[in-house]
Amino acid sequence: MDLVILKKKLNDMKIGDISVSKLNQKQYHEILSACAMLGEMRACVFVYDHMLSKKIKPTTETINILQKVHSKTVICNDTLLMDQQDPTKLLPRRRIHKIVKGANYSESYNKASERYLVSIKEFLETDASLKQQHKNKLIPRISKELSIPERDVRYVVTKLKRTKFLS
Repeated sequence: MDLVILKKKLNDMKIGDISVSKLNQKQYHEILSACAMLGEMRACVFVYDHMLSKKIKPTTETINILQKVHSKTVICNDTLLMDQQDPTKLLPRRRIHKIVKGANYSESYNKASERYLVSIKEFLETDASLKQQHKNKLIPRISKELSIPERDVRYVVTKLKRTKFLS
């Protein structure tokens, strides 16, 4: 994709131009891919978020495109989006890592939650002080007490933190 066209599409997305409100998944992937090839991590995150805001669900192809910039060795360019980074949001490299990691682990995460969530919750409710423990101490303890693999306990603890069951 031509750089001038790419900049225009990103700007149109930013200002909410009606022409980009009708983009389909293939068009989003083309824009995302162009940003990824240039190492424009912030632009990739921006396009990904815009896609989500338009209720277009990420696919395996979406994640594969993000994989291109999901590396510590990729040099992060930041020339396409000229506005300031929101200090309350994760940095683009970190955000891409979270997106890709989430996609890679979602199946395991869901299986572990489905299988062990109830028993881990019941265990945590036996002693209120358990909920206050740091996850690095809590996970091995739950794993040992309930004979559940630590990896699966980690997935469930993450879910419990997200749902505010744990602090």
